Amino acid sequence: MTGVEHALKTVREATLRHRTALEQALAMVESPEAKAALERALAAAETGHNVATDVLEKIEAGSPGPPTGVPAGKP
Repeated sequence: MTGVEHALKTVREATLRHRTALEQALAMVESPEAKAALERALAAAETGHNVATDVLEKIEAGSPGPPTGVPAGKP
């Protein structure tokens, strides 16, 4: 397994654990504010997962660099 493959596996597993924890918390809270915050956290987690896996898959395919819309760092 390459380093990139290992990173992809790790990101996917961590995202699944994180999403599961957020969904469990969402099921337990009653406050509309808490539900809204957890729903935002779930959306942010999904975005983070998509960006991270996209970058890693591009690196694995031989075209490193940030995906469209993601800043490459400070100018």
